[in-house]
Amino acid sequence: MTDEREQPDLDAEWEGLARFLAGESGPDEERRIREALASDAERAALVNALDATLAPPVEAPLSPREVEAALASVMKRRDLPADPPTTAEVIPLRPRPTAEIAQLRSRWRGAGLRAAAAVLVVAGASMLWRAAQDESRAPADGQVAVAPSRSYRTGVGEVDTLKLADGSTVVLGPSSHLALDGAFGKGGRETTLEGEAYFDVVHDDARPFVVRTSGATLRDIGTSFSVRSDDARGTRVAVTSGAVDVVATGRRAASPTVLHAGDRAEVTGDGMRVERGVVTEAEHAWTRGVLEFRDAPLQAVAAELRRWYGVELVVTDSTIAGRRLTATFDRSSADDLGRVLGAVLGGSVTRSGDTLRLGAAAR
Repeated sequence: MTDEREQPDLDAEWEGLARFLAGESGPDEERRIREALASDAERAALVNALDATLAPPVEAPLSPREVEAALASVMKRRDLPADPPTTAEVIPLRPRPTAEIAQLRSRWRGAGLRAAAAVLVVAGASMLWRAAQDESRAPADGQVAVAPSRSYRTGVGEVDTLKLADGSTVVLGPSSHLALDGAFGKGGRETTLEGEAYFDVVHDDARPFVVRTSGATLRDIGTSFSVRSDDARGTRVAVTSGAVDVVATGRRAASPTVLHAGDRAEVTGDGMRVERGVVTEAEHAWTRGVLEFRDAPLQAVAAELRRWYGVELVVTDSTIAGRRLTATFDRSSADDLGRVLGAVLGGSVTRSGDTLRLGAAAR
């Protein structure tokens, strides 16, 4: 990370450049600018382009109204991204003859050149800064530039539908993160998931769709499937159509297991458990905002309530802690959650802020 204290005074730099192009620089400033441009190909190319804009003579000075209009127009556009230079070749600035310098100095003092200098300083600033930023991110010699990945995040209780560049659709569950590789849609289709998502994939034999989680790698074979992944419970894959190759990445020399429509697999540190033909509509009811539990352990229930409602379920009774939950929640409030949990599990629930405490029923 670059120390901000090492960054130059950009306003002073741009003003010095304006003086340089107008022939107003002193000997020391001119020498410093020429040395800087000689060692920086991208800036030299940009400065040459800016230099060319000042070369044509101005037949008549601009009126004060025209100056103000030009400045207002530039100020509106100053934050727009500039196109990067198309060449890395160093193009030295042409030396100016004495007569031309004298003419430029005369024009500098007129309203026309003051407007041109303002345009240079304000509009050129963004280009110079973009060039400096691009240079600082450029790979070292011998390295290959890697395109940045794109990522999507959802908050507590939030479900987002994404249309990817390859035509595939992803429904991203609450408190989840999906990252697309920088080459996604071009040379490959690799993603990384933390949380939960439902994928409806456009199949492409030449470019398999890959989902990586902390414990598994999934490859589609013309598919729609849901994935849930977290460090505590591992990775769960449920296929609704087509087929998916699943590899447990934590196991050496693991071979892929093929899941077909209706199959489900859970990958944990203990290995992979596969169930055939068990997936129902309830498996992805969450994509419609409906949270369904079928014979779920309370540890799993607590994790889902945390993602969907931002509440922490604390079970204080050991007998209740061993029970399992079958229930459906459809946009319920946290208070409704407590009442349902208490009624179904045979206990009582008290709420304190974002914490639900489930204990033995009062006698």
